[in-house]
Amino acid sequence: MAEAGAKQPSQDKDARYDWIQERVCSSLKVREDAFQKLLQGEAKTTISSFMEDSDVKRLLVYMDSKDLMVTVKPLPKYKRKTVYFLKTNGAAKLDNDNIKRAVVHGEFTEAVLETLLPVAQQVFLPLLTNGSNQEGWPDVVAKEVSENLHRFVANVGATVGELKGQTLLPVPVADTSQQDQAARDKAKIHILENSVTTWTKQIKAVLKADPDAALKGVGAYPGPLTELDFWSERANNLNSIHDQLTGERIQKVVKVLELAQSAYHPAFERLIQDVEAARHEANENVKFLKPLRKYLEKLNTMDDFVALTDQFKPLLHTLLLIWKNSKTYNSSARFATLLREICNDLIMQACKFVPGAELLHMEPDEACDKLRMTLKVLGSFKSHYFAYKAASAAECPDNPWRFQNSLIFGRLDTFLERCADIMELQSTCVQFGKLERVEVGGTKGKNLTSAIKQVHADFLTAQEKFRQITYDVMDVGAPGFEADFHTFREVVRELEHRLGALIMQAFDDCTTLSSTFKLLESFEGLLERDAIAAEVAKKHKDMVDSFAADVAEVHELFMSNKAWPVLSKNAPPHSGAVQWVRGLMERLQEPMGKLQSMDASVQEMPAFKAAQHSYEAVMAEMQQYEKALVQDWCSQVDTTSESKLHQPLLQFHEDSTADLPLLAVNFDPALVRLLRETKYFLLLKIEVPGSASDIFQHADKYRQQIASLDLMVTLYNKLQRTILPVERPLVSAKLDAAEPALQRGLEELVWANDGIDTYIKETLEIVKELDGILTTIKDNVANTLDLLRTFERNLMFDRKEGKVYTFDELSDSSASLISQRHNEMRDAGKEIGKLLSSSNRVLKVSKASPAWKAYVDYVSDMVISGFASAITHTTQYLQQQLDPEILAKSGAGPLLEVELELATPDMVWKPELTGSAKGSLQALVQKWLMSFLEVGGLIKRLDTGEGSYAKELEEDYEVAAELDQVLGITLASIRSCEDFKGQYMKYDYLWKQDLNQTLQDFLEANGTKNADGSREDPPLSKFEEQIQKYKAIGQEVASLPGSATVGFIKISAKPLKSSLSTWASKWVYLFTRYLQDKVVNSIGELYSFMDGADSTLARKVLGEGGDEEGAEAPAQHAVEEDAEAGNA
Repeated sequence: MAEAGAKQPSQDKDARYDWIQERVCSSLKVREDAFQKLLQGEAKTTISSFMEDSDVKRLLVYMDSKDLMVTVKPLPKYKRKTVYFLKTNGAAKLDNDNIKRAVVHGEFTEAVLETLLPVAQQVFLPLLTNGSNQEGWPDVVAKEVSENLHRFVANVGATVGELKGQTLLPVPVADTSQQDQAARDKAKIHILENSVTTWTKQIKAVLKADPDAALKGVGAYPGPLTELDFWSERANNLNSIHDQLTGERIQKVVKVLELAQSAYHPAFERLIQDVEAARHEANENVKFLKPLRKYLEKLNTMDDFVALTDQFKPLLHTLLLIWKNSKTYNSSARFATLLREICNDLIMQACKFVPGAELLHMEPDEACDKLRMTLKVLGSFKSHYFAYKAASAAECPDNPWRFQNSLIFGRLDTFLERCADIMELQSTCVQFGKLERVEVGGTKGKNLTSAIKQVHADFLTAQEKFRQITYDVMDVGAPGFEADFHTFREVVRELEHRLGALIMQAFDDCTTLSSTFKLLESFEGLLERDAIAAEVAKKHKDMVDSFAADVAEVHELFMSNKAWPVLSKNAPPHSGAVQWVRGLMERLQEPMGKLQSMDASVQEMPAFKAAQHSYEAVMAEMQQYEKALVQDWCSQVDTTSESKLHQPLLQFHEDSTADLPLLAVNFDPALVRLLRETKYFLLLKIEVPGSASDIFQHADKYRQQIASLDLMVTLYNKLQRTILPVERPLVSAKLDAAEPALQRGLEELVWANDGIDTYIKETLEIVKELDGILTTIKDNVANTLDLLRTFERNLMFDRKEGKVYTFDELSDSSASLISQRHNEMRDAGKEIGKLLSSSNRVLKVSKASPAWKAYVDYVSDMVISGFASAITHTTQYLQQQLDPEILAKSGAGPLLEVELELATPDMVWKPELTGSAKGSLQALVQKWLMSFLEVGGLIKRLDTGEGSYAKELEEDYEVAAELDQVLGITLASIRSCEDFKGQYMKYDYLWKQDLNQTLQDFLEANGTKNADGSREDPPLSKFEEQIQKYKAIGQEVASLPGSATVGFIKISAKPLKSSLSTWASKWVYLFTRYLQDKVVNSIGELYSFMDGADSTLARKVLGEGGDEEGAEAPAQHAVEEDAEAGNA
């Protein structure tokens, strides 16, 4: 059974899939495993539906990339070879037996019609038109089948040609080799005439093709390449038709029709002639239009719109050459079409340059610039066109360009108008955009500015509304632009009227003509708008009157100040006066120029003419004044001759003395004035005398020389003023070397000499060297002082603000800080030694020379003083932390906290306050003071290189006084602490007296002696007296202060108070314990007595015969209860 089941699939194998696989693999040249792979996916369901479903009539198998694909629906486009399977009529379900009969199959490529045409011509047509295959057919049916089949083949052929852009003339299959016989066969003649009819329709359709058809489409704006492509395609098509018509097969058809004397023959011959004429025209046009293509392609594709202007001239020149030389294209209709299409491309390029979708959202200035450039480029094309139009009249007088401008430039002119409209809109945006920055002054300025801002806001609202349009504003065919633009203009007109009224209010608020013109300048651009210009025109008379008043005011200022003109700071007298009078002239020239630039109506006003007359008179008077100033200065130039240049370069300063020789540059002030006057006259573009000009030619040289000499004498004078007596011997040799050079400048050299620059350079180097040396040693001294001053700031003792230290904290922190400061001072000592060595190297003097030794002593004294100052600053700061009076004034807290404790048999300080022991306060302070003095030993002596400055610091009176002051304050505070301790010492008996001995003394002193020699205790009142006494002492101790601040010391006596309170309690307990013990002992004796008595009584009762044990128990119980009561 298992083997039978295994063989069953093989026996029932589906041969239908094998049949399809065989044909697919054969046609598509694929392997069988490719088809098997196809069956493993969803494709098997598709194939199964074709075989099982009667409604599915077709199956298509094709290659997609590298895989087989299958479908039952027609594909939108057949890209590769496809195998088709079609069911014949009546086939419902396919099985292994009927699939071969019920299915036809085949293949076709992506060119379906090209595949169909040869099949139809070479297979179907011969089969169906063969007489043998038509046996038994009625003649009518046979004829109709033959005609329809020929018509079908002809249509397929024509369609294939159209798809290729060609006109293919379908040739009938009828045999025309035997022309005489064919001419007598009416059936063949009929077929041939049908073919001629088809050819005639095809050819006439080609001949009737309208080159202007592209322009006639609604919304179509083709470019000039369309015209060139049309003629190129037309020429190719007609050449192809010509080749077919002159071909052997069609010529045989024509010959048969001629022999048969068909009525179609003459008309077809004329059609052939028409084709020849049209072909000639098309080829000629293609030949002459070909040079245009490179320019037109650039016109269509160039990204640089502005560079299109470079193409206009060669383009139009080529057009003119075509007009002159072409016999077929030099017609107004053709050129008008071509020029219109050129305009279309220009419009297209312009729209790319200024895209309507972005134009309204550009910055207005940028948009205006682009639109202006667009108008310029398009206008350039029209200009070139009209220039070549004029050239055509000259070069082709018999046939000039007579195209209607409206026909050629109709759309371009409309586009230019649109550009102008948009530019007007953007210009308006630019003009109104300035309102955002307008600030009006005057008494009404705030209100007027606010109103102007509102006008600006309203304009922005209108602008934004216009920007909301959805169509392309550069599309001249877009509906709605005119209405939207008209609405925007109306809003702008209303805003202009409002703005004009505000400007007039601001105008009335202006107090001067200058402020009036500034006001008008702030509205520049807007003033040219009609509504605003009309308002401003009303104020022309007021402006002219204000100008006339300014002329009178300037004239009055000139007359009142011309004797003593107002000069700017440091201005020379003559050129400064010229500058002053020119300032007055400019005050009038600017408003006069602005008035003259206004409307011609302003200049025609009588008031303006009168003001102009006054202006000219005042200007002439001021110009004459300027001329007189210049002449006066020129007459003085001769007195400032070159004799001034023969004075020595240097002179002694007015503050110079025999002990303090100081120098000054000896450049005559008259020469300085001459140079300054000449400079400013030349800046004012006024001609100066030749002598002044000659001297001024060397002004830069004099200026450099004066500057160098100023530097030299400044350095020299600084040296003389700042050099110390201890420093002078160190540089005396170099000073002596500089004296002769300086003496030459004082006595020999004058400004007119040659070689001044060399002298200045050499002498300046000497003085600079001296200054450099002195500066170096002074800088070293300054650095030394800076190092020493750091220890005045970086003290050897420091306290955190408000902190109260324990003894260990204070000892550790101070020791750490002092160690750090000592290390810093050691480093500073080394640095000071380096600085001194640096000074020695710069001075280049022997260390054994007396001058150098004196200088080293000077620096040593500085070091000693610096260290002494560091000590005194530290001790003074320490005093501020220790002195009770200073602490009280500053409100600062104590520095150190100590404790007073009881260490039987003495009261002790923790830490100890006095003594030389390491842990005492006095020892700590003394250690500080000694460490302060130790700084003298941290640096080696500068003079000998060995030893230190410790002895000098120890002998310093101020240092010693400061140290003694610190120690005195410390000891005084310690004494105050001992005074505080004294108030507790009166209670020393509490721990020093023996408790038991004191109690015995009390008992003996206050008890009584009995007759039998025994002693009675003192009465309870005496005990009460002692107990109350010690309780009072405990209260006194409790009331004593637990802490106190004594100077810089905070005392904590809480441990001592606690101990004293304990001792007071011990004394109280001594007496109370004694009484308690006595009472307990007495009760014990009583109980003992009672026990004896009970025993005795019990024995008597027992003797009477009672129950001995029963009587004893109650008695014992009674004794125990009494004992408990006694204890209580």
